[in-house]
Amino acid sequence: MNQTHISPIVKNRTERRKRQKRDYSRTRRGEPWTIAELKRLGKKPDSTLARRSKRTIEEVFAMRESQRVAMPTAPRRWTAREILLLGTRSDLELARRLRRSKFAVRNQRWTLKIPPFIRQSPHRQWTRSEVKLLGTASDREIARKLGCSTGSVTRKRLDLGIPAHGQQARRWTLKEIQLLGSIPDRELAAKLNRSFEAVQLKRGRLRLPYPASRYVKWTPKEEKLLGVLPDAQIARLLDRPLGVVKTRRRALRIDQPGSKRSFGRLWNDKERKLLGRFPDAEVGRRLGCPGCSASNERRRLGIPAFRRMASHTKWTQAKDALVGTMTDEALALKLGCTINAARSRRSHLGRENASPRAWKPTQVALLGKLRDEEVAARTGHSIPSVLHKRHRLGIPLSNPKKRRWTSEEDKLLGTDTDKAIALRIGRNYSVIAERRRQLGIPRFDIRRPESNRLATPA
Repeated sequence: MNQTHISPIVKNRTERRKRQKRDYSRTRRGEPWTIAELKRLGKKPDSTLARRSKRTIEEVFAMRESQRVAMPTAPRRWTAREILLLGTRSDLELARRLRRSKFAVRNQRWTLKIPPFIRQSPHRQWTRSEVKLLGTASDREIARKLGCSTGSVTRKRLDLGIPAHGQQARRWTLKEIQLLGSIPDRELAAKLNRSFEAVQLKRGRLRLPYPASRYVKWTPKEEKLLGVLPDAQIARLLDRPLGVVKTRRRALRIDQPGSKRSFGRLWNDKERKLLGRFPDAEVGRRLGCPGCSASNERRRLGIPAFRRMASHTKWTQAKDALVGTMTDEALALKLGCTINAARSRRSHLGRENASPRAWKPTQVALLGKLRDEEVAARTGHSIPSVLHKRHRLGIPLSNPKKRRWTSEEDKLLGTDTDKAIALRIGRNYSVIAERRRQLGIPRFDIRRPESNRLATPA
């Protein structure tokens, strides 16, 4: 049988056409876009996205343009047309149009010293017919007719010197000008029968300072009332604001009548000598007053704050002799250094901290021979403190022989809490609880002491 010979080129071409027809039948053209597809726009070429999403390149390009996603371009030189656009629009808008990053646009504008684009609010252009309306009616009515804000109408009328509706335009006399700045603007406006805005505008044009508030000095008779009567009553009698009365009483360090807590401390010369030599908190602790009270008195006298010695200060033999003889806090206060500096120097010299909780030689001898819980119960230290001390001295934890329970220890079970018995006989809390469960003894009930076990277990 004669078999027709098919060349490989024709065969490959036929298979390619079949594949294209099959792919075209599976196209997703016109289908809605998913969120994952929209996120890929601009990150890869349109042809690659079209092939992977089974869409046309035109469809991918149209969607990318509608989403305003620009394709990243390679670094290129700035053209004269692009440079002329700098400063005419915002950097972000130019970056989108020129397909550059906003940082590249901003850096190029800074290099050429071009000011940024600032969108200015539109100003109203007043016509002659609109200016003629100013002053003929109230500013609110004119603003409603012209379709603008009332503040814009008032500002334009004051700039042109046109009086408000119902007021006659009169010039400022020399006596009126001399009064500007002597009293507040509102009082002067009521006195001269003018508007507050007119007085304020005239004083601003003449560059006159705003009048300071009137201060009435305190007389000795008025000061004697402070502390005798309540502040509110003194404010009514003297016709002064309540805040002014409180401020004056606090400045004179006078206590309010009927107050249980004194306002200020009466400092003597000996107490003032401590200020600045020690921290404010330490001065307050020594004198039995708050630290803020010492701080306020120190600032009032102009005494600089206490400055601790720097941690890198050289340690002399006299200073080293004091290390370990007192606590780190006391040493820091005496030498004027930080607590961390005193602690690190003591650790460097290998000395113990002189505190009531310091380890004694008899207590150190128990480390490693007994369990850490038993050592903590006998010495009164915490379990973490015992563990830290044993690790610091390099003492391994030995496995002592298991202690047998005596009849006296069994009698104590159930007569008190497990923790109290553990501290009394020097055993672990969990060991006592397990022994009590083995003997069937109930837990000690604090609420019902009469129901607790008092007899020796059988």
